Amino acid sequence: MRRPCAATGAYALALRRFQDDKAYTLDVFRKYLGADDPTFMEESYTLFRRHLAAVPYVSEAGMARALADLVAEEPQLAGRQPSEWVDSRFVRELEQQGYFASR
Repeated sequence: MRRPCAATGAYALALRRFQDDKAYTLDVFRKYLGADDPTFMEESYTLFRRHLAAVPYVSEAGMARALADLVAEEPQLAGRQPSEWVDSRFVRELEQQGYFASR
């Protein structure tokens, strides 16, 4: 088995831990958000869980919006395509290895 990019692998591990270990995730939220309100913690977890993709592909539409926003400050980006900036091979490799399969 080939190893994916270290950063992609680390993000995938964190994503899996978030999805599989709610208690740990709430401890992390508590530590880094500095909050202890159980309702806030539950709502935060539910919100993040709903909006984090199960397989973390970068959205080319999202990258297009980011490029469009940057053109005013960086005119040389005008006409550049999202596909020039998005490389999904590492996520695709992990997905093909079954890394993101539901358990």
